[in-house]
Amino acid sequence: MLRQISLILASLACCLVATGAEVRDSVLVIGARDQLAERQFEGREDFHTVRFTAPVSEIPEYLFTGCPNLREARLHRGLRKIGRGAFSWCAALESVTLPRGLDDIASQAFAYCPKLDGVILPNSVKHIGANCFSFCTGLRSIALPADMKELESYAFSDCTSLREAILPANANLLGEMIFEGCTSLGSITVPSLTPPPFDCNSQPFDLDETELFEQCELRVPAASVDLYRKARGWKLFDKILPVKLCSSKFSVAKATVLDQGLTCSKNSKPRQL
Repeated sequence: MLRQISLILASLACCLVATGAEVRDSVLVIGARDQLAERQFEGREDFHTVRFTAPVSEIPEYLFTGCPNLREARLHRGLRKIGRGAFSWCAALESVTLPRGLDDIASQAFAYCPKLDGVILPNSVKHIGANCFSFCTGLRSIALPADMKELESYAFSDCTSLREAILPANANLLGEMIFEGCTSLGSITVPSLTPPPFDCNSQPFDLDETELFEQCELRVPAASVDLYRKARGWKLFDKILPVKLCSSKFSVAKATVLDQGLTCSKNSKPRQL
């Protein structure tokens, strides 16, 4: 009898979590009355999609870490912060909808998500933490909001499929070796007229990655080419090219998308964690 009761309770546990959040047809539905806690859904295998039906201001740390079957997360408008490691180690994660108003994506939030292949960030994002997208090995391009205030160290380290990156249009301090191990990176566009400094007098890649400084084009405003050729960290690039930022087709496409709910997609893993 006790065994039968245990089996019934275990079955119910697959459909209902302690907070009342429900799994319906492999979709975890989180509503307004559901209380969220750190690591609450860690390692769960019974859902492939997460859908928020009401505003949540913050996703707690490691909330969905290690959920092997999670493929899609639809985040509701009103979200301000994604906590540390919230979606880390989600091997199947392909798509995350990021709402307007999101301000802070903490360290390791999407680290080790190898199927995440594209990320579109709302203009509202001001902070991206250390190793946030590290080892997203399927990530192909990234454009950071023009007014972003802080990009921490190793934010995109070891994103081996990353081919192009656009940094913020300001001279705020950048973290150390933000693109370390990005072996496919072909171009970095920096819209800032003043070369942004690096924390600890660092640079975008590890100093030993001489091939990356040789292969990757650094694209900067035409009026600032000479400044970048003399600036610590930036002067290591072999190819520093002028670019007309106002006509960037990427910027036009981005502006068109940012008036709607935004979507991130597939791939990653972190350095120095």
